[in-house]
Amino acid sequence: MTKCNTKCIHFSSLGRKSLLADFTSEHNITSDAGVLLLREADKRLGLTKSLARCMTDPRERDQLSHSVLRMLRQRTYGIALESL
Repeated sequence: MTKCNTKCIHFSSLGRKSLLADFTSEHNITSDAGVLLLREADKRLGLTKSLARCMTDPRERDQLSHSVLRMLRQRTYGIALESL
């Protein structure tokens, strides 16, 4: 018999929203939760932050909507989700 994990996993917040993985539900809510684990690992290891510091950004600072770090994370996480 499979022993199910009944512990909740608290992820770092996303803006004002808290994120929690709760394995006690009988319903499947999402299949893309792997990106939350990827984000947590990246946050702890600082991989995308270190990579973004190595990049130069020739854009006008007052015209920016998104930082190099934000765009790098979006692209990296998107590629990781495509390969699942």
